[in-house]
Amino acid sequence: MSYQKKLEAKERRLRVVYVSSYIPRQCGIATFTKDLTNAINELNPEYLAEIIAVTDSYHKDYDYPWEVKFRIKQEDFSTYTRAADYINQSSAEVVHIQHEFGLYGGEQGEYLIPFMNCLQKPIAVTLHTVLERPSQKNLEVVKKMSELADVFIVISRIAADRLEKIYQLKNNCKIVVIPHGVFDFPKVDPNKYKGKIGLKGKKILMTHGLINPDKGIEDAIKALPKIVKKFPEVVYLVVGKTHPLIIKHQGEKYRHGLAELAKKLKVSRHLQFKNRFMALERLVDYIQATDIDLTLHLKKDQISSGTLAKAIGAGKVCISTPYYYAQEVLAGGRGIIVPMEDPDRVAKEVIDLFSHPKKMGEIRDKAYEYGRKMIWSNVALKHLDLFSILKKKSKN
Repeated sequence: MSYQKKLEAKERRLRVVYVSSYIPRQCGIATFTKDLTNAINELNPEYLAEIIAVTDSYHKDYDYPWEVKFRIKQEDFSTYTRAADYINQSSAEVVHIQHEFGLYGGEQGEYLIPFMNCLQKPIAVTLHTVLERPSQKNLEVVKKMSELADVFIVISRIAADRLEKIYQLKNNCKIVVIPHGVFDFPKVDPNKYKGKIGLKGKKILMTHGLINPDKGIEDAIKALPKIVKKFPEVVYLVVGKTHPLIIKHQGEKYRHGLAELAKKLKVSRHLQFKNRFMALERLVDYIQATDIDLTLHLKKDQISSGTLAKAIGAGKVCISTPYYYAQEVLAGGRGIIVPMEDPDRVAKEVIDLFSHPKKMGEIRDKAYEYGRKMIWSNVALKHLDLFSILKKKSKN
């Protein structure tokens, strides 16, 4: 066989339909799905990804791109059955569902169960949340999903262990760990990017993503007085819009409260909000310019974090609270773990890091090396290989 034919034999030719929230909806899973399908399309260009978009109940409509072929309305049960009919009549060979409990209608997202039951194609489900202490209804929904899915994909080993031990799914569908994807960031000196965001000569701390009270931003602000006393050139960037659900219920009250806290602590000039859903190209500039990334989440149960994944992929020094995803990816000296709601400890660690550049460099190197296995092209290839297995299995 010629080299050309060998290469052609290796090409992936898979028709996959993805069920998820999707851009322009401002949602972490929507962004994840767009990034994943972009990477898969690069490897599977003959059959570009098609999307079944799940719309939320508090937004009238979205101006979706061409790849969105059908829309499920979160609380309209009839749209789930129509979406299943659409998929069954399509040429799709595999269905990939992005799962989060707040994404689908019914109690604990139970509308997804009859939808999956109607599908006549192999099903892969990525679980973005696996609770340590699930309710009885939560257990029931996940177990029913496991009976209908061919495989559960999770982003961390901790999540896989929970499915086996807490949800007792050892004998149900297969469980596969595929890491959260990251862009192939070049390894750079943050100082080379600071001028691009107007902060040349500053030491930069950053929290990014959709802003909500679970991110521990108050603790970072409370740490600032001690930090800026030692390093007056420090700026703390809070990059991202307020979460749409927070906006719906209280407007910008939360963000204004953060600004008032900074004013009270006399650190307002060291805090900058970038209150927008930033285009990727611009967000990369901010990530690359950052010295220390802060993910001080207040929920220990979190088993994935796109913001932390991006920071690791860029080789950032990360300080995080001990939520489960952070514990896993920052182990082995790849970052710093601090207790929840402990601003003094945050301040102590930031001051120590800025006082010891060599230590920061060592952490950066370890994080960047770990992030190489999380590059989107590698993650996409793992997904496609898994989908190929499902396709072959369905034909046997």
